Amino acid sequence: EDIEAFCSQFFKDEKFDLIQCHCCQILTASPLVAAQKLDIPYEIIMHDAWWMSEEQFLVSPAGRLINPADPLDHIDDEPCEEEKSDAYARRESLYTILAGADRRIAVSAAFQKVCESAGISDVVVQENQFTSMANTDPQTKRERSDKIPIKICHIGGMSLHKGYQLLRRAVHSMQPGLNLEFTVVDHRLSTKTDEYDASWNGYPVRFIAPVPMDEMNLFYASQEVLVAPSIWPESFGLVTREALSARLWVIASNSGALAEPLLNSESPHGTVVRPNELDDLIQALTDCPHRLREHL
Repeated sequence: EDIEAFCSQFFKDEKFDLIQCHCCQILTASPLVAAQKLDIPYEIIMHDAWWMSEEQFLVSPAGRLINPADPLDHIDDEPCEEEKSDAYARRESLYTILAGADRRIAVSAAFQKVCESAGISDVVVQENQFTSMANTDPQTKRERSDKIPIKICHIGGMSLHKGYQLLRRAVHSMQPGLNLEFTVVDHRLSTKTDEYDASWNGYPVRFIAPVPMDEMNLFYASQEVLVAPSIWPESFGLVTREALSARLWVIASNSGALAEPLLNSESPHGTVVRPNELDDLIQALTDCPHRLREHL
């Protein structure tokens, strides 16, 4: 109510002609309620499944993929009457706001299908853009030698929906002794001084703080393989597109739009694995030395 009251006054003062809503998970949909009451047209860009589910990445707390068509499917146990009432009320409220939008926009054709499967009609596609991570500094390029460990990075953080647990299980389950080392972005870390090292099945793993955007091209230049084993239907898949532009070999799950650039490429630049399939990921990581020689 406080947000709605603030926005109502703000919108009146500024006399907006159009409001475009992106990620309002914390702000709530209250600004659009205010827009409706003031007859200001608005459009909604859906970057994830917040409008469809309380779990915005369509993965339940137990790690189960959620059916976005079912407003109760985010609940792992049998829902009580209060949970049912809250879930149905949430959907009715948000879907009413969606229906009132001038445009409902998905950031990829794959995510358009997810929205439509949840009963959201007239969704148009406005595909996201990304900044090329091609490295232009020859000093950061290094020669590939079989003696140098292959550097594999996981940028999606340590979240369940990004497949971190699956990656960890795969490394612990694969044969030891391959010439691989891993870097994982840990979003809990604030600075480089917080970074730390671990060992998974004898493989060195470096946990680093998030890299500033203006340094990402240098980070990609220091890596050779990106692994993106997401288990949710990614709405776009920024990291796979960035990594491909930096000429990394990409291992990506065929989930949503994540693997689209690999599937649409005429020449192999990576390996597509089935979502949440441990054996697929183990094989893709094991094949890295061979694949990387071919790629280079």
